[in-house]
Order: sequence, then C-alpha cells, then structure tokens
Amino acid sequence: MGLQSVFLSSLLLVLPGLHGQETKYVRTNSDVKLSCLAPSGVIGVSWHYYYLDGTAPDNPDIADRDNKYSEFEHSDRILVTFDTVNAVYAITLQAFDGTTDQGRYQCRWPDGGTRTFIVKLAFGPTSVTIHGNKPILAGEKGTLTCEASEAKPAVTFKWSKDGIRIEGAVTSILTLMPVYTDNGASITCVATNTNYTDLTASDTVTLNVQYGVRATTITAPSVVTEGDTVLVKCSSDGNPPPTFSIKGPKQTSNTNTLKITNIDRSDAGDYSCTAINSRGEETKTTNIKVQYPPDVSVKYTNVTENDTGVVFRCFPNGEPQIYTFSPWTHIGPDGHTVIRQLPAESNGGLTLPDPVTYEDSGYYRCTVNNGVTGRSSQLDHIGQSGYFIVGGPPKIEHNEVEGLSLKVWFFSVPEYTSVQWNIVDGSTVSNIDSQSDIKVSTPTTDSVKRTFHNKTVLVPGYITTLTFQNKSAAEFRTYRLTVDNIKGQVVFVKQIGKISEPKGGVESSSDVGPIIGGVVGGLLVVAVIAVLVYIFIRRRKRNGEKRNGMLDDENLGSQGPQSGPGPDPNDNMPLYAEVNKPKKTAQTSPAPLPDGVVYAEVIKKPKQKGKHGKARKTSDNETYQSAGQGQVRNQDGLMYSDVTFSNNLPKKGGDLVVHGKENQTIYTGVDFTKTAAPIPSKDQSGETIYENN
Repeated sequence: MGLQSVFLSSLLLVLPGLHGQETKYVRTNSDVKLSCLAPSGVIGVSWHYYYLDGTAPDNPDIADRDNKYSEFEHSDRILVTFDTVNAVYAITLQAFDGTTDQGRYQCRWPDGGTRTFIVKLAFGPTSVTIHGNKPILAGEKGTLTCEASEAKPAVTFKWSKDGIRIEGAVTSILTLMPVYTDNGASITCVATNTNYTDLTASDTVTLNVQYGVRATTITAPSVVTEGDTVLVKCSSDGNPPPTFSIKGPKQTSNTNTLKITNIDRSDAGDYSCTAINSRGEETKTTNIKVQYPPDVSVKYTNVTENDTGVVFRCFPNGEPQIYTFSPWTHIGPDGHTVIRQLPAESNGGLTLPDPVTYEDSGYYRCTVNNGVTGRSSQLDHIGQSGYFIVGGPPKIEHNEVEGLSLKVWFFSVPEYTSVQWNIVDGSTVSNIDSQSDIKVSTPTTDSVKRTFHNKTVLVPGYITTLTFQNKSAAEFRTYRLTVDNIKGQVVFVKQIGKISEPKGGVESSSDVGPIIGGVVGGLLVVAVIAVLVYIFIRRRKRNGEKRNGMLDDENLGSQGPQSGPGPDPNDNMPLYAEVNKPKKTAQTSPAPLPDGVVYAEVIKKPKQKGKHGKARKTSDNETYQSAGQGQVRNQDGLMYSDVTFSNNLPKKGGDLVVHGKENQTIYTGVDFTKTAAPIPSKDQSGETIYENN
C-alpha cells in the first residue's frame, strides 16, 4: 500500500522496549513508532508481524537490523532505525490504516526474548444516549444515565444544564432534585475519547418536571353588540399542561378559547374558565353584556300553482321591541336577482296576490329595524326565507332541432317522476325505445331561462335529447314527449319535416309541418283549387260575361264565416277558405280598412293563349279584402276568405257544390269530406303543448 498524500495527523508514538506485551491505539493516518530495547545489543534483533488473532501472514518478517524485507506487505510504509549506543531497535509505521495495519508487531532477539505491541485503531465515541428521562415531580429526586457507544480507548463524561456545566458530575450517572421552574430545562451529557479529546459525542434531553395548576386567568370584552364576533380566552400554568373548559349561558368550549360568532342577547351573562391537570385545578369567572338589534326570521309554507291566500310571516326579535317594517323583497330562484318589491302589512306580514303562479317562487326578504345598529353600522336587518316553492305540472321551456338531434328543455317542481318519448303515426303510438335508429338520453340537469314578473332568471331545469342515426330516421315523423310529476303532466308534440343540408354537409336542420296534417293534405288543397279555377273558366266561356252576377277572377271578394254544411267545428283538422261571388264592380284599389282587418292574398298564374286571342296580363300577386269581420285563421297563421256551404245536399251521384252568397250561383263541385292541414314551408316547425293539471 503506498504512502498517503495527505496525513490527517502526524502523531509519533515512541514506545520504549520492555519485555512482555503492550496495547496501543492509533488514529487513522497517524505515524506510529515502535521501539525495542535489546539487552545484548542490536545484533541479531528482528521485527515480525502477526494478525490480531495471532496467525501469521504469508510474509510475516518485517526487518532485521537495517534491512527491510520487501516481501512484507507494507514495507513501503515501514521506516527502520537503530541506536547501537543505547541498543534501541525501532520501526516506524507511517500513515496508519485502521483497516489493514492493525495487528501484533513483535520484536525478537537471539536469546529468545520478545516484546509484542498490539496496535489497534483509536475511535469513538460515535453516539451518546441519556436514559431515565421521565416525568418527575417538582421537589422529588431523579436519576439520568449517560450511555456512550463503543470507543477505544475508553471515554470520560461531563454534564451540563442549559449550557452551564454541573460541577462534580463526571460519571455516567446524574442525580438531580428539580423545582417547577426546571421544567423544560436542557440536560446535556458529553462523552470524550481518553486519548483524543476531539473524538466526542453528546445527547441532550428536556426535563419534564410536573406541578399543579397555577396563575389561571380568563379574558373577554365586558360589553359587545349583537353580531360581533367575541373571543373568550383562558390561560393557566401547570405540568402536565392543563386542559380547559369554558362555560357560558348557552355555549361551551373544551379548549382555552371560545369563539362566539354573531353573538346575540342569549349569550349575555357569566363565563367561567376551569383549568385542570393531574396535580390540581383552578377556576376564574368574567361577565359579558350584549346589546342587540332584532334578529329576523320568516315563516312560510310551500304551495301549488293557483293556490290563494298565501302568506309570509316576519318575526323580529330584538330590544327594544318597537319595529319599523320595510317592503318585502322577492329574490329569484338564482338567489341574487331582485324580482320585485311588495308592501308589508302593519304586522310585518306579506300576502301574495291571488292566485300564486310559478313566477312567485324564490326567496322573500323581510327588512326590519328597531333603532339599534348592527355590526356593519346598519339600522335595517333582514330575515330571508328558504327557497319558496310554487309547485305545479312540468313545463316545456323550448326546443330545437340541431343536426341529427332534437333537444327539449323543461323544468319540473316538484321533480319529475317520468319522462316518455313516443312516435305518433295517426292513431298509432309507438315507444321510441323500440327504435334501433333513435337513441333517447336520460334527462340531465341544465339551467332554463324563465321570466318572473318581467325579470329573466335562470332556474334549475332538465334537457332531454333524441339522437337520430341518420336523416331518414328523423324526417317526416311526429314525436311526442310526456313528462309527469305528482302535480300533473305536460305533453309536447313535435313534427320534423325535411332536414336541410347546406353545402359542405349537414350543418343545421329545420322543422316541416304542424303537428296535425301534412304534405298529402296540402297537395289535396292545391288540386281542389285547380279544379275550381278550371270549372269557373269553362262556365264563363259558356254563359258569357254578361250573365247576372258574374265577375272577373280578380274581383272575387271574401266575407265572414256562414253557417252551413262543412267540417265538424269540433274536428281538430283546419277549416279551409270558402268562396262567395259578389256582384261585378269596377276594378279599384281597396279602401283602407280599420286595424285588425286582414287581406287574403291570392297567387294567380298567367292565362294561357286561346283561340279567342291573348289573355289579359295580370300581376303575379293580387290582394283581396276580407268582406266579413269574423275571418277564420288557420293554424299556419293565414286569414282565409269566408265561404258558404250549400244546405242542399246533391242527389245520389251528384257533387257537393259551393254557391255564391248573393244569388247562390254554383261555382264548382267540391268534395268536402276531405280535410287537411296546409302545405307548410320547409323551414316551418310544428309543435303543440298540452298541459294537464
């Protein structure tokens, strides 16, 4: 092993040569000199090395006289010296390595005498532990023991308290008799290597001196205002640390602090603090006075739509008990939108206008003052109801067809009990769950906009969705949604027509057709009108234009509805326009009519050229004034001309005919057993809502 480039120390030990054996401890990287005094001179003296257990290595010989044996493992760190005058033969082991250099170094001379040096590594202590630190009563005797880890050579001990050495404490045991002020004191034990004072270790403990409760105090403000946050604190000294209990007129705490948030008059009175530990207890008391404005509560009962006599009661509780009531405030279901102000009665109550509706739902605030300001320096104090519910049947809010989905928003108070989708085909109603190309989503919560007394608010609602796998699954079908709750039922009917497909793909869709009727009925109406026009032209050609009562096509007028045969008024199908023939008059622009009178618009095709010459040109659209005041409005929103049905049914094989009102001239034969809804535009939607209370 080569010499170390840096020595941690360079301690030279000179060991005088004596017969026998000696143990020495050496620190790492120190030099150690072993000297042998040869009684008959240095001639013939030699050094040898053995392991600590006495066994020899392969090459145990170190040197004789001035010769070193290079075969020795550590010969490069062995220095041989001899003093022939004093007969001292010595070797010096440089840069001692505690891992490889520990062992028995033996000096041997020719007459058989030997001197052995047992060389070991000096170390430790590396740790120290104080035992016996446990709770001790003030004034009683206690003992602490200091235990050091292994060290070579042995260690010495020193004790100190809070950094100050305890005189006479030089063993591993410390005896003490503490007082209550010694509680928490630091006791330290230091163990030091006997040969090397820089090899030390220490441990510190904190004394646990127990004593009874002392110096208990309780603090709190003597006068407070209702609404303040008040802290009642209790303190005391003792070991073990005392536990606390604070007791007031209605509030208690098992800690040293009682926090009273929004203190009121019932909190006024005495508060006591008790501190207790295993060595004793102590109690202190203080008093709190409370000044308070009124606290306000509101009582009410949830109701159902159309109930009457719905009352809110306002109950203030303050001192003095003289109150001024401000108007009530109606807050929307969202908890912050002010809906309206309502006058308070003399006793502070509120009676809602009859009958109540869902728009009356929300929160109601009663505002009172008795001249005492609150913690925010306000005179007015508010009591607010919980969420006041006006229950009723479910309501459909709105719907939209978006791509291949039909979405319907609804709300229900109380919560809905069932939601059912069906497909309606005439009198056949089928469950959508049986349709593989239509998926029904479970209703999910969603906010719904509602108007509450002219204020728009968000209320909790639901959304249910039909999702179609393709256009053919959605188009030209009628869908019915039924929502129930314990208050009633709402039925929503929706017909979807052709879904538009803009360039670039399906981006939007539009509804086609009202709920009842459809394209077939509309085509029938067109066919009937074409027949009417055809027969009318033939009769004009046959009878001549001078026939009494005949008019040009564009001068036909309309009158109010008349009695006579026709569709059953209880029939759900729409009533179509009936035609009458007034006397021929000059073509003039219609005079202005009063508000509410509606014109019927007729679209006329240009006449075809015939054998009598060219037809007279007409405008594409000519407008005719309704003659009567009772116009019939069909479900598509248009006003139709009034007609009269003939009371004389045709004989077998004949036709049902339309007559003019003035001279009963027959215009054409019409089959009135057929009725249908008008042809809607492709972007017209059809929807019907039925409510059942």
